[in-house]
Amino acid sequence: MSIPETDPEGDGDGDGDGRPPHIAQAADEAPAREKVEQPPSRPLPTPISSFATPRRPPLRTPLRTPIPIRRWEPKCNHPRMARLYSGAYKCSGCGRSGHFGWLYRCVMDRDILILNAKSKGEQYAFDALGLDFGKMMSLGKFGADSRILRYSFLREITEEQLHTYTPLQLGRVLSQRDHVHRKIYEERHGLSPSKEAAQKYPNNARPWVPDKLWECQAKLCHDCHRIGSDKSWLSLNGIMNNDIPPHAATGFSFSNLGFRPEADVEVVKNIGYRAVPLVRFSSLSTLVFVH
Repeated sequence: MSIPETDPEGDGDGDGDGRPPHIAQAADEAPAREKVEQPPSRPLPTPISSFATPRRPPLRTPLRTPIPIRRWEPKCNHPRMARLYSGAYKCSGCGRSGHFGWLYRCVMDRDILILNAKSKGEQYAFDALGLDFGKMMSLGKFGADSRILRYSFLREITEEQLHTYTPLQLGRVLSQRDHVHRKIYEERHGLSPSKEAAQKYPNNARPWVPDKLWECQAKLCHDCHRIGSDKSWLSLNGIMNNDIPPHAATGFSFSNLGFRPEADVEVVKNIGYRAVPLVRFSSLSTLVFVH
């Protein structure tokens, strides 16, 4: 079998690269077939993520100072209060009526105003019982109306306490009180009071008596001012010694009602003495009260 010779010069029937004619023809036709058989190309779909708006990383926001919770604080710091029975007033703290039909009401200035009204001959009680007890009311042996007296110290202590002082100690206490009274007199006549003080305490002879417009009228419910129970107590010893606070003597707690509530004495005297019934379970799983 003879092998056809190649045409190195490219003048024969073969390909110029030295390939046989039938191989060169097949090689030339192959790309043409591939181009014909290949399906038409389609553009690739745009990724969905390309339609999204580019998002910048969030900027670091400055830390905000937390808003403090505003807690109501009573403006009245007076040590004396009383229950005011009335549904017409609202609590100064929460704005609601008292759950028990009353509110704690400051009587620090009210006691002074009641005594001042009595000294002027004005009406100071709403019933005959208040007028009768009004003869024994006072601000106490440590009140301002007693301290204005130069030797009020002798009324503030008992006979037994007086004997515990030596004459030297007693003279020193009285001289100190006298010194305070002289200083007060000098300042009252040498200095003019401020405008606010003159408006609040216009009575120069009785400077502890406030003006009615400046009276502390704080009204608080038990939920907002639980300490009011510690401020609204009465001394039974003081009452027995005819030392009755003016608001208690005149029945200020019931002044808005116009009467003093009364209860059956037979019911009141047994409060707290009634036996608490015991509870037991019977065989039928029912509650049985044992008296």
